[in-house]
Amino acid sequence: MPTIEERLAFVQQELNSAGREASFCEDRGFGGGNPEPYRASIAKEFQEEPQLQRVLPALWRDFEADYRSFFSRSDGLHELDFQFARAALKPSHTTAATWIRTPLQVHAWDEGTYILRQTPGTALDGPFLYLLIGAEKALLVDTGAPIAEGSYWPYLIGSTVTGLIERYRAFHGLPSPELLVTHTHWSDRTVAGDTAFTNIFAPVAGPLDLGGRRVTVLDTSGHCEADYSFYDDRAEWLLSGSIFFPGRIQVKHWQEYRASISRLVQFTALNPVTAILGSQLDHPNECDLALSREELMELNDLCRVMGDRPTRTVRSKFILEPQS
Repeated sequence: MPTIEERLAFVQQELNSAGREASFCEDRGFGGGNPEPYRASIAKEFQEEPQLQRVLPALWRDFEADYRSFFSRSDGLHELDFQFARAALKPSHTTAATWIRTPLQVHAWDEGTYILRQTPGTALDGPFLYLLIGAEKALLVDTGAPIAEGSYWPYLIGSTVTGLIERYRAFHGLPSPELLVTHTHWSDRTVAGDTAFTNIFAPVAGPLDLGGRRVTVLDTSGHCEADYSFYDDRAEWLLSGSIFFPGRIQVKHWQEYRASISRLVQFTALNPVTAILGSQLDHPNECDLALSREELMELNDLCRVMGDRPTRTVRSKFILEPQS
């Protein structure tokens, strides 16, 4: 367990790494990203270290004592009908463990497939992260947004992912899988936990073998300059990032977006899809996270009908908001 001094040194190193976040965009293929909000958030959190010194020991003690307190309520494995808390509990000086646990919730689809959510109210939009574990490698898609209280998010997400992988290894009696970390796109909602990990790579369209589990990376730009989706052949999930999810879908590059949605329809015609899962849930009624191929086809038809004249359109599960 890191000491407070080690944590302080870690954050100070981040502040001294001039240009690190700026180079992140080009190094990992996310052209046009703006690292300033991320750098500013680190600086602000460092100023709040006295708070961190009070809560970090409780964070590690309670987290290592009981992972299950993080888990969502579900009737069993292979279930997507889960319940995540829709708001964080307020901090309490007498219930530090409750406060600290609320920023991150975990849903186990099976022993090697996890949906992680940052609780709304502690992080902007309550992003969803995905951990897919194979026999040889594990893949974490996105690392989350800065949290509203304190600067322990990288440690929290890092410890959670490491712990889940270790449980998988122990359960199967296998060597520990190598962890790979990537992103659906560059934004302050997807990279805040990056400092907890070392093996971060830029997504490239094509297959990725995790060992008995194949993930296909798809170029699905349009929401921003560089977007990627991920298809997992074991769960038969399409992880669609911010290009398709329940809520307000903001489209910066309309023609690229239309082409990406069309490619997804073609891809899902050839590959079975049980659920389409986005990186956020921005629906007014906080509806189910999972979308279907039929709803993807509905979106594709809408894009085709609009042609070169996109307009804001409201559907039951999503709101299309073209910006160009």
